[in-house]
Amino acid sequence: MGLTCCTAALDLRLVSFTKTFESSIQARYHGIVRTMRAIHDGHCAVACTASIIGTKWTPLLVHDLSEGPRRFSELERACPGISPRTLSERLDTLEGLNILERQSYPESPPRVEYTLTETGEALLPIIAAMSAFGHDWLGCDHAHPDPSPLRQAVSTLSLSDG
Repeated sequence: MGLTCCTAALDLRLVSFTKTFESSIQARYHGIVRTMRAIHDGHCAVACTASIIGTKWTPLLVHDLSEGPRRFSELERACPGISPRTLSERLDTLEGLNILERQSYPESPPRVEYTLTETGEALLPIIAAMSAFGHDWLGCDHAHPDPSPLRQAVSTLSLSDG
């Protein structure tokens, strides 16, 4: 019974969000009609971005790396349920896309750290928007203990909207 109540409340929030979003889009584009491409392919910026940010674990990894360099084991602990193989594959893919860089230190035992590149930091406004949506519409109350580039991206979004 409680789940039905939560679902109904979430449905109402999403309907309200959709109406607000549609109004802001109409106001922002001042009546300009946007036509969509028939196919979302490699030429569609949204499809290309979604192919990166839409893969499982990627938004969480970018979010974690927004707070500074992380070691493999730190990322693994931060993402309960991710297997070491999947994490390794995802980090390799993101490195190949120039989203993050891997720094190896010649120590014993060897130490490897991952950091966001400039391209990876450019994804932070998307992560910030996901965070804001989670707080505003899904009731997620997780707070981050210290300022980070993610928080700066949120404030930049807030400033540019007004």
